[in-house]
Amino acid sequence: MAKTEELIMTCLAYETLFDDYLTIDIKSVASSIPYLGALDFIVKKHNNFYYCLSDLEGQKNELYELRCSFYSEGNVLKRLDSFILEQDNPYLIDNISTLYFELFILQYADKQNKNLVLTPEQKVLVYKLYLYCSSLWLGIQQNGIENLELLDLNLKVDIPVTEFRFSADFHAQLYKANEFFVFCENTTPHNTISKWLISDKGKNNYQEYLLDVFELFRHTISDHILKKRNLPPATHWFLDEYCFDPSNQENLCSDRNKGIRFLQNHFFVKIDDDSFILLNPTFLIDKFYQGLVFDAWGAVERRKGQESIADNIKDFSVLKSMLGRSFSEEHLFYTLMDKCFTSPSQIKKRGSELTGVEAPPDYYLRDDNNIFFFECKDLLLNNDVRYSTDLSLIKNEILAKICKDGSSNRKGGAQLLFTIDKYIKENSLSNFDRPYSADDNIYPIIVTTDNAYDAYGVNLLMIMKFIEITKEKYDYLAGKLKYPVIINMDCFVKLMNDLHCGKIKLNVVLDDYQNQYLQKSEMKMMPSFHHYIRTMYHGKKLTMNEMKYLFGSLFDSLAKILGKS
Repeated sequence: MAKTEELIMTCLAYETLFDDYLTIDIKSVASSIPYLGALDFIVKKHNNFYYCLSDLEGQKNELYELRCSFYSEGNVLKRLDSFILEQDNPYLIDNISTLYFELFILQYADKQNKNLVLTPEQKVLVYKLYLYCSSLWLGIQQNGIENLELLDLNLKVDIPVTEFRFSADFHAQLYKANEFFVFCENTTPHNTISKWLISDKGKNNYQEYLLDVFELFRHTISDHILKKRNLPPATHWFLDEYCFDPSNQENLCSDRNKGIRFLQNHFFVKIDDDSFILLNPTFLIDKFYQGLVFDAWGAVERRKGQESIADNIKDFSVLKSMLGRSFSEEHLFYTLMDKCFTSPSQIKKRGSELTGVEAPPDYYLRDDNNIFFFECKDLLLNNDVRYSTDLSLIKNEILAKICKDGSSNRKGGAQLLFTIDKYIKENSLSNFDRPYSADDNIYPIIVTTDNAYDAYGVNLLMIMKFIEITKEKYDYLAGKLKYPVIINMDCFVKLMNDLHCGKIKLNVVLDDYQNQYLQKSEMKMMPSFHHYIRTMYHGKKLTMNEMKYLFGSLFDSLAKILGKS
């Protein structure tokens, strides 16, 4: 089962149509398929749903097209028709299925046959392989779920796929990338690392790099095949650097999670000297920002033994910590909050401004009688946890990062409770705001950067721990606080203009989210706030004025490209 855009959708799997799932030689099936033709066929279909997997009419059309390929197999048709009739929202094309399919094709398909057009017989094999891939990830999700409580089920099923369940938001990625480079230019030693990174890309400045990625992304919106002749020569390096080598013997399928990580840096497949297939737009969009820290580490590694700055950064975790603390949790977070909340009537303070305050929040905001305490956490959920089948490990790691209680080491929700307690009992913020009143609404908010915390069940898990700590240590706060909400930092990028202009109020949006899911039976099916905002803003396009406010000084450079569109 997959939950998408507030719908419960059911994915068509191999065993729904065929009885040999456990015995089929799928490697042999894949080896009979021309790899370019197969990739072109499926990637084209996947791109039609990239921005809206829940296009039910489109999904039904794909199921009909599949049906046409099996027109001579009566038993298959009967089983397919039964599936379509029995399910409210059946679907075929899925992000994870497509990724698994690409892994099998790249490792096992016929690389000598470079035909782009598939024969009817080859289409049947492509569909069989695709359905097999759907069964693989569905089987992983459904393994051991029979006796699980709904919360545990959500955590087990959704955390491994959250990263690729939805399309990447290029606006958020571009915004963060711009802020990253602006920060680096004005900070030591980050300015040196940034120069290394840009130099390794063969660019004179970071704007050139961002515009290269943007130009490539712009062309992929209308077609999954990029043509060098249609692109500025300055961008051609990108196609070559991130291109899959057909002779590569990387074992992509034995550990499919590692295989997907491999694809994140090998997401173009060469058709000929001019044409390249983009396997997944998310991989390209991630090159705006998500992949920068990894590229920065590569730049550091290449200079070890030559530069003292590089030698002082012992490993990747040191660099990630440097950037997480000084950039994500301070510069990026502060800048984003300040651009969202601009009304003169609002009282706001950065955590860095609250010197002398015991247990200050990372950000404080009062809007009338609505008070928001923010805690920002740039903490990744490690892959060994993200893909673990050990629910205890998953729960403990999540809570350790976003709701840990301890006398000297509090995190997330527990830290906010401690801070709010000081505020109410001791009037700890009296140097700039009035004391707490019974009419005030207090909103505890955890801001995260890792989409693993956007999985179904994570916010509910934190709420349950939050309530437990409240009962143990702060029982008088019961009824005085709103439930804590986890907000992906990208949400504030999406909400920025509307918050800035006063079109929406944060308290109204949060109340609506909580009223929809926390006061009803749906609480145990609670989607993330990020999912709620995606649904709320689905299909909305930014105006030119909104783009300018979002990207600031970068807008003029972007406008030159946008003007070509």
